[in-house]
Amino acid sequence: FILPVGVEYYGFATHSVAGNIQIIKSSDLTHWTTVGNALPHEPPWAEPNATWAPSVLQRGSTFVLYYSAVYAPTGEECISEAVANQPQGPYVDSSTLPLMCQTALGGSIDPTPFVDADGLPYLVWKSQASGSQPSVLWSQQLTADGTALVPGPATPLLSPSLSWQGGVVEGPSLVLAGGQYLLFYSANVWQTAGYSIGVAQCAGPLGPCHEMSAQPLLASQPAFSGPGGPSVFTGAQGQLRMAFHAWLPGKVGYPNSRLLFIRPIGLAGGVPSVQP
Repeated sequence: FILPVGVEYYGFATHSVAGNIQIIKSSDLTHWTTVGNALPHEPPWAEPNATWAPSVLQRGSTFVLYYSAVYAPTGEECISEAVANQPQGPYVDSSTLPLMCQTALGGSIDPTPFVDADGLPYLVWKSQASGSQPSVLWSQQLTADGTALVPGPATPLLSPSLSWQGGVVEGPSLVLAGGQYLLFYSANVWQTAGYSIGVAQCAGPLGPCHEMSAQPLLASQPAFSGPGGPSVFTGAQGQLRMAFHAWLPGKVGYPNSRLLFIRPIGLAGGVPSVQP
């Protein structure tokens, strides 16, 4: 996840050697320095060393970190939030229970915030597949400070419906660009070269959404394999960009590492495309 703050960009990533939430910083999206661990301590309910898919919402001088964790009493994957007064943290999670955990749907992961043109914040995430239930992307309005969900049911945005998705949609990133609500997402099996990125168009932050193409927006190429985890943001010059992770060719799947890639997004004719 890439968070622009002033003239700096902060990159957040899944648990690894740099800690629960890895964080790096850049002023040009090319040269990066390691900041360290954005979340030094998980909440008491979370299983240690099992955090992933972070994203951050800025509300004034406060920064809210959303991430996935394992609810230790049941082993289910859930969503939590932590707060800091600077983008690099340290973020503090004082919760006693997860923010969202759709137990009947196999759990909730991959949270990412969205702020509409009217300033209202939303959270978009994925429910895990469970039994006959497919994975689904959801949206729900957040409170003004971003630390809680507005009471009421969540709204489903997208389910897998295309063959290339392999029955999986996850890792959503919702943006308002070119007058359109665009929902970027990952699909297929994450540890394979078939993992790819798609995009749907939505009527608003609560949908409904529909696929813009029967094909992926971005799939494996000579430079990388299995792209996923899109994070779409606007750069300092107003250019829409997408950060994503991918394997190096021939080094697909655990325990190989996925690397950070960033590409410009074009909107010619209102149709998103990934630029060289």
